[in-house]
Amino acid sequence: MKWPLPIISLFIIFLSGCTSMIHLGYTPAINKCETNNIALQVTTIDDQRTNKKTIGALRNLYGMPIVKIATNDNVPDWVTNALKLELSNAGYIIDEKGSDANYLIEGKLLHAFASTYFIYHGRMKIDISLKRDDNVIFHKVYATKKSHGVNWIVQTSICAKTLELNLQEVCKRFITDLNHKLLEGDLKIE
Repeated sequence: MKWPLPIISLFIIFLSGCTSMIHLGYTPAINKCETNNIALQVTTIDDQRTNKKTIGALRNLYGMPIVKIATNDNVPDWVTNALKLELSNAGYIIDEKGSDANYLIEGKLLHAFASTYFIYHGRMKIDISLKRDDNVIFHKVYATKKSHGVNWIVQTSICAKTLELNLQEVCKRFITDLNHKLLEGDLKIE
């Protein structure tokens, strides 16, 4: 009965070099509202993550990453498109060219990672600025740490859902702050 240990060891070594691919989807978290006639230009989010090759990891019982999670999707575009969708649902007009925009939104993606041990965990950190005429009106770093269920069966698609939940939370927090600044008249240049 000595053969299971070498086979298990080879299986662990084999899995340690694997990469699993996922697709990043997005479902809006904000219900569609009436337009507020404020036009925004949203630039593509700048990807400043230290590790741009992977966006997650599956971990073994010892907490060691055994499978890397990557995507063929453009992560900054995924974040930018989700933000535009949520802003549009919140009643803002998205001006792609910026010619009629009242304000400019810029951002930096600092961290986006999901992993699983016993629970699926995700973390996201995005630095977002609101500008008007090159003046920063609002600037904040949004950091989230959301979980999505118990890891009964390893599914990389749940890691994608965990990242989506974190992005939804960032969008909701930012739009709440944006509404406070633009719709409630708290426009102080920082």
